[in-house]
Amino acid sequence: MKYTWLFFDADGTLFDFDSAQESAIETTFSTLDILFDEAFHKIYHEINMEIWNRFEKKEIEQKDIPVQRFEIFFEALNVLSDAKKASGLYLEYLSRGHQLLKGAGQ
Repeated sequence: MKYTWLFFDADGTLFDFDSAQESAIETTFSTLDILFDEAFHKIYHEINMEIWNRFEKKEIEQKDIPVQRFEIFFEALNVLSDAKKASGLYLEYLSRGHQLLKGAGQ
């Protein structure tokens, strides 16, 4: 049988999305000259999960997720920074993530 298309979700199968996400958050904070603490990863993860749950409940639109999660994140951290700019930086850095899962390169 000849296939025309093959869909493959590489995040979590070949690429380590969690590592890429952590790196993107840290690089975003560095770019914005915001002091970063390792505890921020857990806080971001919890906020991100909650905002996606709100989306699934149709409480917010998908287009609003990127900026709203940083608005909530910065508020939780008591950080004064531009959530829209942070979101754009984060998504750019996340798109560059290339960390492979253990054994994926073999």
